[in-house]
Amino acid sequence: MAVSRDAVVWAYRILLGREPESEGVLTDMMRFDDNLQLVQCIAGSVEFARKFRYQAFFAQEIKSRSRWLDALRSSTAIAHRTETSDDAEVWAYRLLLGREPDSAHLIKRLKHSGDVLEAARSIVASREFTASGRHELLFPRKAGEENDASPSGFSAIRIADLPRYCFADARATKINGIVRFPSDQKALLSRLRLHYFGAGQPESVSGIELNLGSIPHLQVHVADSHERITVGNDCQGLWFFRMWGICSAYVGRRTTANGADCYINPGGQLLIGEDCMFADPTIHVGDNHAIFDLETLAATNFRTHPSVVIEDHVWLATRTTVLTESHIGAGSIVGAGSTVKGDVPACALVAGNPGTVVRTGVSWTRSHDAGDAQAVAAMLKGTHI
Repeated sequence: MAVSRDAVVWAYRILLGREPESEGVLTDMMRFDDNLQLVQCIAGSVEFARKFRYQAFFAQEIKSRSRWLDALRSSTAIAHRTETSDDAEVWAYRLLLGREPDSAHLIKRLKHSGDVLEAARSIVASREFTASGRHELLFPRKAGEENDASPSGFSAIRIADLPRYCFADARATKINGIVRFPSDQKALLSRLRLHYFGAGQPESVSGIELNLGSIPHLQVHVADSHERITVGNDCQGLWFFRMWGICSAYVGRRTTANGADCYINPGGQLLIGEDCMFADPTIHVGDNHAIFDLETLAATNFRTHPSVVIEDHVWLATRTTVLTESHIGAGSIVGAGSTVKGDVPACALVAGNPGTVVRTGVSWTRSHDAGDAQAVAAMLKGTHI
């Protein structure tokens, strides 16, 4: 019996983090005899490997592949895009465990995870998944095996083996994780400082990943396991990352800062594009303390997966504040002392507290005389109306 249209759609959402690209693809994939063959095909695809979805499902370290930073950015960007629904949970059971959920209670509990990837992780981490042999059936290509070495031109070092000047306190030396960096920039590791400010013992913290395409001055405050920071090539300046819980940050290539202070709360994701210029902004991804309604006692500022997205070529001027659930379009400018909350269109100038759009159809250059304006305009072509 051929698989259903819904099976194909949800297999793409769960396994690849996206929708099928066309009706033709949908029709072709519906020709499989059963859901098992469908999942095997997608899990064995080049896209599945390039997006590091296997590692995302099983929380494995990403160690090597050409253009690895671009792939990491892609993987991070899609990780929390598909919100869960009852249909999502049912199809996660059908595709990954080969059966229906036991009860509506299980669906509700799985839905609480907040996104499809986290729901899938819950299932593949279960005893049933391991005992049933579904891992070997669904993932015949062991994607982790082809990622054993560091990328060409890069070195990897365990956090415990970093030079002592990389640690702000003795507790930080006990964190478990890995740092990847360009082999010819080893001397620049002196710019890295690790702090531990978690509530538990630092020995229990594991899975920390610092994937550094370049090494600006980095102050990284670690609080919990599975925190990830990725920095692209040719980044400069001073950055503070204060990581709470499982969260991630990505900084694109050629982005600079004079003291960006980034607070990323549990489940949070900070995604910064390429060629951005930051003065000394404060960026809040989520809130670390709840504001609650006195009548219902419900938190009004809680998000399971808070996020901030700052697209390519954005200028954050001095003393700016970017609050959680903000999305700043490419080429935009946030004026000095301004506070941003919510969406900012591409190529806009925002000023004030709260920040408002005061002009559109503008952008900026690093030169004082707009000598490179033509190149910037060409880069931003099509990002604004």
